[in-house]
Amino acid sequence: MVVVVVVVVVVVVVVVVVVVVVVVVVVVVVVVVVVVVVVVVVVVVVVVVVVVVVVVVVVVVV
Repeated sequence: MVVVVVVVVVVVVVVVVVVVVVVVVVVVVVVVVVVVVVVVVVVVVVVVVVVVVVVVVVVVVV
């Protein structure tokens, strides 16, 4: 009986640890994806601003 209780406790602990690890990995992946998306958006905005400034300068000079 004691052996069965110990085995059940160990299995429950292992399952909880695995679930926590999976949740942490998913959260880390989501954070990384959000950071990458933000960086890409910032880069695109900077490129668009630079292009607009260059076009305006060229139009004003010409």
